[in-house]
Amino acid sequence: MSLSAAWSAFGKVNSMRWLSLLLFLVLLMLEGCQPPVQPLTAEELLKIARDTTKTRDERGPAMFRIFADHIPPNSSSNQVREIFDGFDWLSESEVHRFGFQSGVHPLWIDGKSSLFRVDLFAKDTVSSNWLMYIRLSGGCPEGAELADFFGPKGDAITDATLVEFALWKRDGGIEIFDAAGRHRWK
Repeated sequence: MSLSAAWSAFGKVNSMRWLSLLLFLVLLMLEGCQPPVQPLTAEELLKIARDTTKTRDERGPAMFRIFADHIPPNSSSNQVREIFDGFDWLSESEVHRFGFQSGVHPLWIDGKSSLFRVDLFAKDTVSSNWLMYIRLSGGCPEGAELADFFGPKGDAITDATLVEFALWKRDGGIEIFDAAGRHRWK
């Protein structure tokens, strides 16, 4: 075999290796490529959250997504009620109003606001892994409940706004949503 024939054969083998490697890389990239996931609308999330045949671990994330994606801090009672469209999610949850505060919590009472902790879909159960802290502005009168703000029954509290909220999955992290934006707690 001549030197030029050997070089030509080497080039063909090398070209095939490069071509195989390139094809492998392209296929690897295509396998990881998926169409972008569109966020669910508030209506689609409400459908999941309302469905009592679903588990708390299916409904809880839907409620978190409603708050995270569709309810900005400083929303009014009427704005929030419009998003929930008559869904009385608080009646299925344990609600705790803070009169004073001790311990470690992601949000704090400032003397001008009302603070609540909501254990989502935990009515008549031991506890929930899906917790929310909600702070309403000073327009929430003493004795008014969170249900008065979120509805769907009775009149909306027109003087209060949803100052900030924190979403906490017990075996995950805590995210706070406030005027500064969205950020992880500690």
